[in-house]
Amino acid sequence: MFKHRTTARSHWVTWAVLIAGLGLVAFPFIDDRPGLQAWTCIVTGGFFALGAFSALMLNPSWGIELEGRTLRWWHEGKRMQRTVSVDDLRAVRVIHDADFAELESLSGPMSVPRDCLKVPAQEWAAGLHQQFPHIELRVE
Repeated sequence: MFKHRTTARSHWVTWAVLIAGLGLVAFPFIDDRPGLQAWTCIVTGGFFALGAFSALMLNPSWGIELEGRTLRWWHEGKRMQRTVSVDDLRAVRVIHDADFAELESLSGPMSVPRDCLKVPAQEWAAGLHQQFPHIELRVE
């Protein structure tokens, strides 16, 4: 629950976007209807495929890990990396509808992106509270 690491190449969304993009590019050649619709499919599919290819080539990683009393999460695609001691945490707030966690520490609030978590944010926050009871759990 507290150790999760993935990359763009191992994430299913990257492959789904690539397949959808290539399908959109190929569709006008299968359907044989020339016109604006064909160009729209080719351009839109090209952007999807190009985005997926770039993600596969750059292969950013994201995840979270708890080592001892240090919590670290990162998302290379967004150039984000945070490290905090669990002793500095006062509360973890989960916004249920948005499914993300916000940590309240002595230095201020920090958000943990949903991509970094392997399980739903509420389950992750409850596990953090259970392991470290001094961290207050707030679910909104």
